[in-house]
This record gives sequence, structure tokens and C-alpha cells, in this order.
Amino acid sequence: MLRQRIIITFLFLPIILFLIVRGGWLYVAGISLALGLAAAEFGQLFRRVDLRPSIPLLVAGVVGLVIARFQLDSEKTELLLAGIGLLSMTWHLVDYDRGATRSGTDFAVTLAGIFYLGWIGAYMVELRLLPEGQWWVLIALPVVWISDTAAYLVGRRFGRRPLARRLSPNKTWEGYLSGVLTGTLAGAGLADLYGSLG
Repeated sequence: MLRQRIIITFLFLPIILFLIVRGGWLYVAGISLALGLAAAEFGQLFRRVDLRPSIPLLVAGVVGLVIARFQLDSEKTELLLAGIGLLSMTWHLVDYDRGATRSGTDFAVTLAGIFYLGWIGAYMVELRLLPEGQWWVLIALPVVWISDTAAYLVGRRFGRRPLARRLSPNKTWEGYLSGVLTGTLAGAGLADLYGSLG
């Protein structure tokens, strides 16, 4: 697992750095691809427990919100989100009419995925649009990777107290706290480093 994380990170690192520094539509395309794949996986996870979220709507909604955050003002983006919600509701009403038994839950999962990955994930675009935004992204992503890796390593080696037994039985308080600590230190260290570079 750790070896996979390291290999994937080093394989994609040059591309990720290029997209962050370049910005613009290339960066938006990279974020859209990553979040679109995450949306498809999100949908598949729930399909494994016999729910039927709409994967096409999940992917289209997430990618649409990312592009909207780059191209439209906040009012139009909110209108788009409302439209996606109505479309999702219609989709699942039709699905119910065709025999789905838990369309209310399916609708909630579809909408939750679009909001979680699309609305919140699109802030990676807004972060890049800030003045000197590439530096903000170059703090945010490494901090996430570092804290996640620390939580995994410490939790696996020293974890004794489960964080959420039913939700994620392998997560521990030791791993969580190490992730918070290393993330905080990494953020402060990177901010100081980038500040010294001008």
C-alpha cells in the first residue's frame, strides 16, 4: 500500500507540478479529471451495497461545477447547482417508476457526491485563482499527502484505539493525531520555505 502511494506520487508529480504552475484551463482539466474519477469511484462504492446512485450524473455534475467555478460567477454557479439537484431528483423519480426500491436514498447519495466532490472540490480551482494562487495549492496538496501518509504509517505501526469502529475500522486515534500534527508542521514549514523564496 505504501509502496503504491510512493510510486503513484512520483509518477504523477511532474505532471501535477506542471498543471499547478501553468494554471488556466490545463489546471482546471486536471482537477476535473481527478474529481471526475473520484465521483465515479464514489458511485461504485455505493452500488456495492445495492444502492443505485447515478454515476453519469455524479461525474457530469462534479465536472460541471468545477468548470463553472472557473468560468462563471458565484450566482450562476449556485443556479447550476440547483439545476443539477432538480435533474438528479427527476432522474431518480424516473428510476423509481422503473422499479428502483430505494430511490430516495439513491437521490441523496447522488446529490451528496456532487456536493462533496464537486462543490467542495472546486475550491481547488478558486484557490489557484487567488493572487499567487499556485503557492496556496503547493501548500495545500503536500500538506494533505504528508498528513495522510503520517496517519497511515503511525496508525499501522502504533495504532491501538479505534477512531470509528463501524465507519472505518482500520483508522485509529494515534493515526489521526499524527496526521493533524504532521499536517500542521508541514503547512508551517512549507509556508516559511515558500516565503523565503520570495
